[in-house]
Amino acid sequence: MGHASLTITITNISKRTCWLDGVPKVQMMSKEGSDIPTHENREASYFPYLSQPDIRVDLEPYEIANFDLGYTDSTGFENDRCPMASEIRITPPGSSSALTLSVRFEPFGEGTVQEHQCGEIAVSPVMTVAGYDTPPYPAILRSQPGLTESATGHNFPWGTRLTAAQSLAVTFKASGATYSWGVWGAPTGAGQFPVRSTDGGAHWNAAGPQLAADWAGGSLYYVTRVFPERSDAVVMESFSIIDVSTDGGRQWYQYLNAAANWAITPYVVPGGGIGLRVGPASWATLPKQSYALYVLNVGNHQWRRTKLFL
Repeated sequence: MGHASLTITITNISKRTCWLDGVPKVQMMSKEGSDIPTHENREASYFPYLSQPDIRVDLEPYEIANFDLGYTDSTGFENDRCPMASEIRITPPGSSSALTLSVRFEPFGEGTVQEHQCGEIAVSPVMTVAGYDTPPYPAILRSQPGLTESATGHNFPWGTRLTAAQSLAVTFKASGATYSWGVWGAPTGAGQFPVRSTDGGAHWNAAGPQLAADWAGGSLYYVTRVFPERSDAVVMESFSIIDVSTDGGRQWYQYLNAAANWAITPYVVPGGGIGLRVGPASWATLPKQSYALYVLNVGNHQWRRTKLFL
């Protein structure tokens, strides 16, 4: 309806944390590489991001931020034309080095056919990306407490003993010295539920609701590996989720990695604790030799990164 915007994404591809604070400088260029007159509009009523405060945005390795460009397009200016930008030169706030980005847009200025200024753009401050979780390995893996009963398959109450026939459907079994953990597949195929044994696998008991909680998106998030820690503690995971319980399955906590691109193995924590080694799955576009070590904070059931290698 006469206005348009571009979102520019910034990714920290270094191995160190960096930060940005303020509004980038933007210069439009033609396809020949020459500068096009560019005028920053600091009072554009159509561009709400101008009201955003300038705040420091810290970017860990592979974390992203963004900023927006707003402008008036050709709508309402009849056959009038303005110079077409083929590239923009961006100077991040606080930097003397510029980056060049290929784009194609034709900004007009606010006004009338008879009186307006070509090349007028509004630029927002650098902002964090709402809901974005730092790739590839966040500093903290924040779990959602509690799994939910599936809408398509109902679990047994905690401690219910499976029948011999039901026990045949226990998969992904893993054992400690005198205990075992596994996953039971409901006969309908609708869900997978955690189970445990305290007699070497002779008998299995229900140990929680459906591992693939409805909020997580279905069967993609069913576990594929089980890491038994103790008779009352276990980690169950796949490429996209980490489920953990430290009270025998009475309460579960789940972390979701929506990218579904991790390979996870146990990590022995010096001095004790529950640890994981997280690296790239074979198909992931993450650095191939990268990995992170995480240790579980049992008090709040969040995973804290203790080592990062990129």
